[in-house]
Amino acid sequence: MAETLGKFLIDVKEAALGSDVALKALGESTDSGGGFLVPDDTYNGVIEVALEDAIVRPRAIVIPTRKMSLPIPTIVDTAHTSTLYGGITPKWEPEAGDYDEYTPTYGQTFMTLKKLVGYAYISDELLADGGAAAEAATKRIFAKALAFTEDGAFLTGAGGVKPLGLLNAPGRVTVSKVSGQTAATIYPENIYKMFCRLFPSSFNKAVWIGNPNTLPLIFEPTLSISDLLQEVKLFGRPFILSEHCKTVGTEGDFMLADFSNYVVLDGGLSVSYSPYVRYQYGQGVFRFVLRTDGKPLHASAITPENGTDTLSSIVTLETRS
Repeated sequence: MAETLGKFLIDVKEAALGSDVALKALGESTDSGGGFLVPDDTYNGVIEVALEDAIVRPRAIVIPTRKMSLPIPTIVDTAHTSTLYGGITPKWEPEAGDYDEYTPTYGQTFMTLKKLVGYAYISDELLADGGAAAEAATKRIFAKALAFTEDGAFLTGAGGVKPLGLLNAPGRVTVSKVSGQTAATIYPENIYKMFCRLFPSSFNKAVWIGNPNTLPLIFEPTLSISDLLQEVKLFGRPFILSEHCKTVGTEGDFMLADFSNYVVLDGGLSVSYSPYVRYQYGQGVFRFVLRTDGKPLHASAITPENGTDTLSSIVTLETRS
């Protein structure tokens, strides 16, 4: 088993990792519990429904670590009205002019690995008879479930035992709804105002993320076929659907974010197998422990050099109810 578990670890780590998963016992006697994994004479593969692709991790800053907690050095940058990076003020000078001393404001954000544990019982018969199909299916579903649930925490997690997601980021900008706006709607003015609050350096990197039910609210059913054949974008930025987004009408149902300002702390995944935990029942157990954390880099929105509205790399829409 050592070799297959090693491969399992690599496959899951490459798949992006995730959150609260604990599978029930797998066995041959119940088809849905594993019986379908035993190959027959015509086909010994396994077909499963695909989950959505990870949104955050592929676009974020990923920092591998073996430590429980890690201080992340940062530059404190909350306003550009008089200085940059909390203390730098470049100044034009004539020849032989004075050089002033400028010092940026440094800070630290601490990230602590969260521990995710899960397990799956599997019968001795299924391991023996299912062979490669059982092993491959277990690896795939673990990898996909982990990637799916981790992504959800990065988007909407409240911190504490989970990562801190976009929806609860202290540096996010929440755009107000339109006066008199109908509940559970998204108006073109909402989208326009959200894009206007995006930090300029994020214009070419941000993506829109929305609950699948937001799609008919944003794109009119009268669109031509040629419009539908094009990639879905708003203000030139991709629009990604995710079932992790909140119910339509609630803050978090529709967001705009630049994930290059989101940090993922990657403590790795350990996987083990024991045939003894339920030995009397003829079942072994796979156990995994994932250590990870996620956090937005900016602790506050930024006041621009000129203008009164704060800007951010994370923009949400106020609840409309």
